[in-house]
Amino acid sequence: MSPILVGIVVALALGASSMVLFIASILTRRFSLLYAALATFALAGLSGTYAAYLIANRAIDEVRTLASPRSGEEIYGSLFGTPAPGSVQVIAYKDALLPALDDTILLRVTTTAAELRRVLGTAEYTFAGTMLDPAGDSGHFDPGSLGPDHVGLHATISEGRHWRSLYFSTDSTNMIVVEVSDP
Repeated sequence: MSPILVGIVVALALGASSMVLFIASILTRRFSLLYAALATFALAGLSGTYAAYLIANRAIDEVRTLASPRSGEEIYGSLFGTPAPGSVQVIAYKDALLPALDDTILLRVTTTAAELRRVLGTAEYTFAGTMLDPAGDSGHFDPGSLGPDHVGLHATISEGRHWRSLYFSTDSTNMIVVEVSDP
C-alpha cells in the first residue's frame, strides 16, 4: 500500500476514534476520556498533515517531470518505440513542452533502411508528396533539405486529433518527423 494511502487511512481512523472518545467522555462525564480524545485528535491531525505533505511532494515531482525537457532519443522512443541499437541518430528536435499550448513535435534523424521500414509499419501512411518547411525556418526541419526528390508520407493516428508526417531522402538515411496532436 502506498504511504499516502496509509497516512490517509490512519488519519481517518484516528479522527473517527477521537470522535468516539469525545462522545463517550460527554456521555460518561469523564475528563480522562476527553484528554484521550484530544490526544487522538492531535495524532489524526499529524497523520493528515503527513499525508498532505506526501501528496504535495508527489505533485511537485510530477510537475518537475513534466517540465523537464526530453532528449531526442526519448522523443523518438515515445513516437516509434525503441529502435535497434545504433540504427538512429537524432540530429535536431523540438518537443511539445506544454501539450495544451504547443501541439507540434519536430524531429530530424539519420536512420537505416531497416529502421525506416519498422517506422513505416507503425501506422498507415499515404503518399503526401513534397511539402514546404512546416517550421517556417528553412533549417533542420525543412523537407527540401532532404533533396528535391524526397518522399513525404502522412498518417492520421486519431481522426481530427493526431497526425504524423514523415519526410525522408530517397536513400532512406535522413528522415524528418512532424507530429501534431490537438489536445
